[in-house]
Amino acid sequence: MARHTLTRSRTFGIGLAIAALTFAACGHHSNSTPTAVPTATPISTAGPTSAPCVISLGIAYEPDGGSATFHGIQVSHFEGNDQTLCGGVGPTATPMGVTFSNSVDVLAIGNQTIDAVAIERNGAGGYSLVQDVFGATAGILVPAGTPYDVNAEPPTPVPTTGATATPLLAPLIPDVTSASLIDDGATGVAMVVGPAANPPALVALTSLSNAPPSFGLSVPYTGATYTHPTGPDLPREIVRISTISTTSGPIALVRGQTDLLVYGITLVGSGYQFNETAEDATLGTGASLVPLRGKGNIALDPADASRALIAGTTAGGSTTITLLTGLPATIGKSNPLTLPAGATIRSMDIASNGERAVVGTDVGIFIITGVNSSTLALLPPFRASPLNAEANAIPYTDCNGGAQVMTTIYSVGLSAGSIPNLPLDNYLVALGTAPGVSCPSGNNASLVAIAFSPTTGSTPVPTASPVPTATPTPGATTAPTPTAPAIFVQNNMIAPPAGSDLLIVR
Repeated sequence: MARHTLTRSRTFGIGLAIAALTFAACGHHSNSTPTAVPTATPISTAGPTSAPCVISLGIAYEPDGGSATFHGIQVSHFEGNDQTLCGGVGPTATPMGVTFSNSVDVLAIGNQTIDAVAIERNGAGGYSLVQDVFGATAGILVPAGTPYDVNAEPPTPVPTTGATATPLLAPLIPDVTSASLIDDGATGVAMVVGPAANPPALVALTSLSNAPPSFGLSVPYTGATYTHPTGPDLPREIVRISTISTTSGPIALVRGQTDLLVYGITLVGSGYQFNETAEDATLGTGASLVPLRGKGNIALDPADASRALIAGTTAGGSTTITLLTGLPATIGKSNPLTLPAGATIRSMDIASNGERAVVGTDVGIFIITGVNSSTLALLPPFRASPLNAEANAIPYTDCNGGAQVMTTIYSVGLSAGSIPNLPLDNYLVALGTAPGVSCPSGNNASLVAIAFSPTTGSTPVPTASPVPTATPTPGATTAPTPTAPAIFVQNNMIAPPAGSDLLIVR
């Protein structure tokens, strides 16, 4: 198989051997100092705002995705340190936001929330500026340093010793459509992809903990010893990397309109080695559909890196979900699960126990079981959608104070999905809207969070435990104990463009 090795030391020369690519992942520059972008304002709060949980366990990030009203990332703290939902957010409240110099389309955060990169819009209208972002651990994002433009050639690399070494030109990507991180901190590497990459390849960036990012090298879609069974199958626009490892290391899934590629990632010496292992020409995003951005209808299993869910097919099956097993050595496929007509899939996430999955669609949220087995199936809804009896629609209060049920879902996430070793998912988070909602802000989406059990795949019903009432001291007053809300609601959220799944939940 083709092997592409990414070293974690800047002292190694950059060059191309027959099948090995070498670049840094150490995130340290001797002459680089993190510098905040002068125009970036962390946590700007224009308009009426309520922030009941400034420090929290559960945080949701939504990039503006090209919005004309705000350039940056909206931040919602939905789960407090006591693991209960945050309260006090009124219907007209505007979410906190971090302003960037340009529009932000994709945000990628490392598996321990140390590193983060945001993809900003360039002067030509595409998204090619890769911005280091600090503070994701605490939920206080700070754009740092100047962005790296993946649509411009990097500085000339230091020549590699040896008569046969050949400098490798960086692929140019005028529009990045997806990004994902390998590892975190000193060994973190950001992998970015775009449909017009020239030459076609993934691009890896290092120095994520010490701004600005730096070009490492690229991972071509073909190698000296690997041939795709179905041909070039370009373009490719989605990359997702597992947060945990198989017995050999993490995996990377790269998806285009007409195929899916699998890479095994292993540690060899001081570097990451990419081994291209498999391709499937039926699991593309669909050439006739709106091009996907962000997560690309891929859900990686946080409990078993050899498993993943893929929504959609090359032939355009927008309601189809396929369970993949045996990664990275092979692509084992379950019998597809087909959702009801009209339930076009927009987003998916798998619970931390690897048993259930949540699926956001145009008619509500479906709960899937069997992710840790060989057969997928639908669970009965816990709050039936008016558009489909098998889907869920969460009730909420909209920006105008009206009672609604969320039937149009743009993105879904589970609060523990990206936190290592946390045994339970506490909350199901959804970004969406109801028919006819129109907010004065122009941002008609809402973010809701509701208790969710990954074991049952439903919302647990709280049971009150009797508590003895203490006899008050004469003349003393007892302060009332705040009650956590049953549902967290943040209105005035930016709806993503068609085909974009940009929400990050942690």
